[in-house]
Amino acid sequence: MIKTLLDASAFVGSSLWRTAAAAIVLTLLWWILAYSAFVNPLFLASPKEVFDFLRTVPSSKEHSEAIIATVKRVGWASAIILSIAIPLGLTLGYLAGFYSFLKGVLDFIRSIPPVVVLPIFLFIWKGTEEQVDRGRIALACFGTIPIVVFQIAEIVEKIPRERRDFARLLNAGYLFIIRRILFYETLPFVFVAARVAVSFSIIIIVVSEMVFSPQFGIGKRITVAQYSSQTQIVYAYALLIGMIGYTFNLITALLEKLASRWRK
Repeated sequence: MIKTLLDASAFVGSSLWRTAAAAIVLTLLWWILAYSAFVNPLFLASPKEVFDFLRTVPSSKEHSEAIIATVKRVGWASAIILSIAIPLGLTLGYLAGFYSFLKGVLDFIRSIPPVVVLPIFLFIWKGTEEQVDRGRIALACFGTIPIVVFQIAEIVEKIPRERRDFARLLNAGYLFIIRRILFYETLPFVFVAARVAVSFSIIIIVVSEMVFSPQFGIGKRITVAQYSSQTQIVYAYALLIGMIGYTFNLITALLEKLASRWRK
């Protein structure tokens, strides 16, 4: 266990170093482009303006509450998506006949842009801020669950069936096969699906905040900055969204290292 933790820590450390090196290179290119006068400052804020604003975020109640509110929505949406999509994807992949029957429906639903049905979800959950938040989370679930279910079910279909067939010979039930065989066989792909769920949740939640502004939220702050032509704030929040997504992905990768130690 200690060795696994050390390996996971080393993996996170190397990932952070690589990301930091790439960030430094991109920041230098950004700085050169911003100060070369090739691009209008209204469209490309300078790194200094953006980082000056980022330094004020922790001490600003308004901006801190916006970030916390969005992270909470993304966290709840991701948790609900994974708790539904993972068992459903495993079950549909195992029941190949039933999955082939629903495959077209899933493909159709995942092709619908969530923004198109945003007014419907906000109308269903209209009322207080908390109720509207439920609508945003439900929208993220609607837009992401079919994608994750489809991804996991397709992986299950492609996994060799020898272990499942052997378990059936031993009179194992389908719940045992799903929990004890399929889940572990698909575990690396489940973590990939978790990253997809988090990424799509962030996109849908932030867009819904921009379209229908809540009291607090990153999407609202971006919209306010856009109307007041504060480009540096828009860029700063774009960086913050990227950091939120990267942090979630890093946590997922760390959990994958810890959960998949038996594969070595």
